[in-house]
Amino acid sequence: MQRRQFCKAAATGIIGTVAFGTGTGTVAGARQQGVISTRDHFEYPYWGDEPQLTDENTETNYETSDVPGYDTDSTDELVVAVHGYNVGEDDAVGFSEDTTDAIAADGYEVPVSGYSWDSDPWLTDWWRANQVAEKNGPKLANFIRNCNEVRPSLEIRLVGHSLGSRIILEALQTLEDRKWDGSVESVALLGAAVSDDAPETYADAIENRAGRIDNFHSDQDDVLWFAYGAAEFGTALGLYGAVGETPTNYTDHEVNEVPNHFAYNTDADGCIPAVIETWQ
Repeated sequence: MQRRQFCKAAATGIIGTVAFGTGTGTVAGARQQGVISTRDHFEYPYWGDEPQLTDENTETNYETSDVPGYDTDSTDELVVAVHGYNVGEDDAVGFSEDTTDAIAADGYEVPVSGYSWDSDPWLTDWWRANQVAEKNGPKLANFIRNCNEVRPSLEIRLVGHSLGSRIILEALQTLEDRKWDGSVESVALLGAAVSDDAPETYADAIENRAGRIDNFHSDQDDVLWFAYGAAEFGTALGLYGAVGETPTNYTDHEVNEVPNHFAYNTDADGCIPAVIETWQ
């Protein structure tokens, strides 16, 4: 694999203190199976400038390593785990390994590959990370399209945490807008750090490019309460669920028992068993 403004000022201190995507803790013995990476695909010339692709990268390229069903023929079903904001490369592995461990603990056998992206340009730059997340949509969409060509029978399940939810929604939108072949079996959003009207905004893409989409939300999520609210002056989808009209294949699930923003995908306190119920 090849490697590689008042409202903003007011929210920066809060976001710097409570990051959206950190807090992963690798479970001993768990292993992700393969990775899709767009690490180091973007550069940040000056403060406030929009992230730019580096010279060797394109709008839709990505790297993979040992992804089951794509690089190998070992499975007919694949979970792709997309981490959230301010997650470094090592913690991205930790997120997908925790997800792997939680799925295995519930007795569901499926390989999990991580989607690793530049979510950590620096600690407080939530807005730039949002831009990078949006720009990762076509990259993930291209992976899905290529999977459809390589293994048309491969069932892809996307699991997105926090700001990773935006990448997934943008990927579905890219597939729809560009009329690319490809869709996913299911989408699970965990503590989604996107607007609560996102299901209405992305309705056509959700209905046409996902078999189903399930949003797992908790009003106990302090990060979405305070940090997202301060940054966006709005309400996150991961807090109370959707507002407005939702697609027919969209469902909200209240998981207030999840104790904090970083526990959704963990074996001990998370909601992965509820996610797996939607797969069966």
